[in-house]
Amino acid sequence: MSSSTTNQAIVDRMRSSLRSQAEQSGSALPACSGFTFGDFSVTYPNDELMANVVVTGVPAGVTLFGVTVVAMPSASPSETSCMAVASNVSGLTLPVSLLGASSLPSFPTPTSVTGMVVLSFERKGSTQEECVVQQTFTVGG
Repeated sequence: MSSSTTNQAIVDRMRSSLRSQAEQSGSALPACSGFTFGDFSVTYPNDELMANVVVTGVPAGVTLFGVTVVAMPSASPSETSCMAVASNVSGLTLPVSLLGASSLPSFPTPTSVTGMVVLSFERKGSTQEECVVQQTFTVGG
């Protein structure tokens, strides 16, 4: 397999995991345990929705292959408003910083938005896994 095909496979796994997580209201993926985050936020500066994450550490023996950050209106869990993805078949170099931004939709009043981070990784000698960090943020207004 070429590395672009393999990178696409990593991205496809994370996208599928996000969809399952959103549809099952938070019960599809295990929580990320042992990973360190320097920042995870969803903000709305200058009428632009921004989802930001910085992954600064992984558990011993873990190779991080992919990181996805998304923001979606809590009222519409299947609608992704902004998303950013990083993947590398050889493993991502830490820290990994991602920023997804979108000018749509608009939030003229305070609105709950779900922020999610999906990590794709492998423990030494194991198969590829995904985990999630999910949090609700209030933006707009």
